[in-house]
Amino acid sequence: LIYSVLPKANLRMSYGRTVTRPLFRELSPQVFYDFFLNITYFGNVELQPTYINNYELRWEHFFNNSQYYSVSLFYKDLTNSIEPRVFNPSGESLSQIYANVPSAKNRGIELELRKNFDFIGKAFENLVLYTNFSFVESEVSATDIVNSKSPYRPLFGQSPYIVNASLQYTEPKTNIGFSVLFNQAGTRIGLMDG
Repeated sequence: LIYSVLPKANLRMSYGRTVTRPLFRELSPQVFYDFFLNITYFGNVELQPTYINNYELRWEHFFNNSQYYSVSLFYKDLTNSIEPRVFNPSGESLSQIYANVPSAKNRGIELELRKNFDFIGKAFENLVLYTNFSFVESEVSATDIVNSKSPYRPLFGQSPYIVNASLQYTEPKTNIGFSVLFNQAGTRIGLMDG
């Protein structure tokens, strides 16, 4: 649903339902050994797909020459999220199996901006900054994890923040472009943490 608040500004509300299916390694009854991490992986043939209900409220404001900014609030409700579980931690190597967790949540805010530098002068109108920042708070039940200090923890592999930025220049006569890219993600929970 899109509501035009201003001639070039919208309030957008959206819903989508997506599915994430288990990877081969997660589903296969085969045993995989990681020599680098000294972990033995066991697949689980009983894994179910993860279904995700996605909700988003987004403010977007557009300007000349494809410039814009947007602010989004999002919420994701996951059913049967796939999480790794460690068992037999006292062995020579860790043993890991994948299991479905009944429910998990993701919520956060996303900021996005595309701006050129024509305010400095016309010669800079083809120099464009694009940036995207997401802050994510995730939560999954940890009640079945041995020695867990809390009944909840972040989702396995989920970063608390992600930053993407690029500075792009396109030469107008030849249409040759140059870009400098930057990406950074916050610390993800790893197998040793969970």
